[in-house]
Amino acid sequence: MKHLGLVHITLILVTGALLIGAAAGGNGLTAYQSLMPSSAEVGQMANVIVSLTNNGQNPIPATVTPRLPPGVVANMGGQSLELYPGQTQQVSYPITAQQSGSYWITSVISYSEDGYPYNLMYDSPFTATEPVPVSPPDQIHPAAENPGSFPGPGGEPIPPYPGPVDPYGSEPPGTATEDELPPGIGVNHTGEPPAGQQPGGFDGPAGPIG
Repeated sequence: MKHLGLVHITLILVTGALLIGAAAGGNGLTAYQSLMPSSAEVGQMANVIVSLTNNGQNPIPATVTPRLPPGVVANMGGQSLELYPGQTQQVSYPITAQQSGSYWITSVISYSEDGYPYNLMYDSPFTATEPVPVSPPDQIHPAAENPGSFPGPGGEPIPPYPGPVDPYGSEPPGTATEDELPPGIGVNHTGEPPAGQQPGGFDGPAGPIG
């Protein structure tokens, strides 16, 4: 039982060493990836920046290749470079989202050191959002610019004031109807007294009074 336990511990240590070696390459190359910006609207570009440093004693040739999920495209393919001992270089490539969503942007770094090939992969989160619609500027109603020209609710002028209502209808002012006059007095709209009626208002021949 103790022997099996030691075997498991040994396997775990070896696996961990292999994983560490894969993450740091051959201990001669280290890399770092960033995304600027990490969130953009659909159709807008973002830049993936990969920084490489040669920590070894010999030159290291390397290639950076985008590995993108569906819905995101890169405007260029892999880029090759050679790093001298102690040198740091940056590689960048633009990406564009074709649909909204959350993605992982992966860069694959392939290089060789001491005759052995290595691959490094770096992931960065990226969020693509729908474009925000641009609303047109607020339009000012014509009535607000010139209230005197549009006083009515529908933008139409108010009709002129007709004046006071005539309680007698269409009859001229000061004229009474026949029903309102005493018996024997008629109505003549011409302004002249009826035939046989004196200006005094009583029927009978004109003559001196008293």
